[in-house]
Amino acid sequence: MLAVAAGVFCAVGIAPVALSGTAHAQGTCTTSGNTTTCTFAFTGAEQTFTVPGGVTQVDVTAIGAAGGLSGVNVTPGGRGAQVSGTLTGLSAGQTLYVEVGGAPTNNSGCYPFSPCIGGFNGGGNSHFGGGGGGASDIRTQPRTTPLTTTDSRLIVAAGGGGAGEVFSSSCTGGSQGGDAGQPGANGTCNGGNGGGAGTATQGGAGGTSPSGGSGAPGTLGTGGNGGQNTGGGGGGGYYGGGGGGDLNVNINPFGSAGGGGGGSSLVPAGGTGPTVTSAAASITISYTTQPTVTTTLTTSPNPSLFGHPVTLTDTVCPNGGSTAVPTGTVTFSDAGATLGTAPLTPGGGDHCAQAQLTWSNLLPGSHTLTAQYSGDATYPAPAPESATQTVNCTRTVTGSVASVIATGESTCILGATVRGSVSAGAGTALFIGNSTVQGSVTSFGSTLVGVCGTTVTGSLTATGASRFVVIGDPGDDHCAANRIQSSVWLSNNTGGLEAVGNHIGGSLMVTGNTGTGPFPEDNRPEIEGNTIAGSLACFGNTPPPTNDGHPNTVTGVRTGQCSTL
Repeated sequence: MLAVAAGVFCAVGIAPVALSGTAHAQGTCTTSGNTTTCTFAFTGAEQTFTVPGGVTQVDVTAIGAAGGLSGVNVTPGGRGAQVSGTLTGLSAGQTLYVEVGGAPTNNSGCYPFSPCIGGFNGGGNSHFGGGGGGASDIRTQPRTTPLTTTDSRLIVAAGGGGAGEVFSSSCTGGSQGGDAGQPGANGTCNGGNGGGAGTATQGGAGGTSPSGGSGAPGTLGTGGNGGQNTGGGGGGGYYGGGGGGDLNVNINPFGSAGGGGGGSSLVPAGGTGPTVTSAAASITISYTTQPTVTTTLTTSPNPSLFGHPVTLTDTVCPNGGSTAVPTGTVTFSDAGATLGTAPLTPGGGDHCAQAQLTWSNLLPGSHTLTAQYSGDATYPAPAPESATQTVNCTRTVTGSVASVIATGESTCILGATVRGSVSAGAGTALFIGNSTVQGSVTSFGSTLVGVCGTTVTGSLTATGASRFVVIGDPGDDHCAANRIQSSVWLSNNTGGLEAVGNHIGGSLMVTGNTGTGPFPEDNRPEIEGNTIAGSLACFGNTPPPTNDGHPNTVTGVRTGQCSTL
């Protein structure tokens, strides 16, 4: 939509939208650095420009066509307008319709010495006089869509008015077409009056004549025809100029016809003009794009072992011949949970940079890791890059088995039914996922302990672990909650602790735990959102546990550090 203030020819933009893709234009486009300039000359038909990606605005200069000269005395037409401005709020792939105004022409319907047919895009007609020059504009709808007071034109450079006929060589000196925004000249020797100029709100009035042959008034977008085919045609514009009045045939020698009025222009908010110019009609569109980057995320080793470090490396390289080395940061995530942010440093190829993060707390299974480059003053942030990381154990137990004693560096019990108990001793990492344990789970002096999405018919004990212990955490650790039918005892673990969202059939005892977990919020034991049929007791934990704003549901009593959790 456009809004035009009375007396000031200005345009207000269109609804804000976003951009992507490469520009396609029927004009001639050249690129220098990051700036592309497309020039549209007159073709006699509508042309198009497709908005490119990475662009939020385009700069436009539009020039309207001059009006036609008249008769053997070659009385000049008025000059066209030049308008410049910035069009904002465009969207990716959006088509802008480009109308370059045409100069008046002569055909078999004109007096042989007059280009009387109004120029393309709104010039008014005559026969013995000159036609009006066409306006140059950009719009968001094709020209087949009728113009209204709220039409889609974003910028308009008006055309000049055509000259009126000078019948007698003794009555020269008037009849010139009006420059864009100006009325046409009156004919001399008591001839016809010049057509009025188009304004911001209405077309120019048609010039009158003592002979009674008035010019037609200008209308929205179109100049009026000259009176009795002798007055000059009005110029096209936002509103067209009026046609000049007929020559005066009631006197001898005949009084000259009036010149056509120039059309009005439309200047985008903050733009410049209109000014008059003798330059040929044209439209120039230019835009600047930021260079882009390609990002590549790799992980090593892949697959990795439970408890072992995985190094994530994101390589950021410029596209399109840019030589500026990317700066900024890369944020690494695991299925939406932020693992950390690392700065870029040069490396990874010519003009490239890399960011690295090492993470040792991925639970067994498949992980979708992502890297999001922040962008910098030169390069916009691209879409995140992803990689799939597989974490295995040195020993994996599946199917239906008897009791399990964890051995080796790490033991994973995955999707299994254990017909008995599970135990893990010193130096062994234990992970139980999506399984059923028909007995108790005990871990004494293990490294890592993870129990996720599992039903345990007996009790669960994890004591003396040197690294992270997670008994359910559907949040950042992506560890589904468990159903433990008896009591849970978590004590003297030194590498951080979480017990989140579990259903516990007995009591939960949390004692003597210290250290921090892998995520920033894991700075103290987290006991949150559990449903506990027995009591909840916490003693000697440093720092004290938290429920992180998710209270536990406890049937029995709450005591010690967990009295308010």
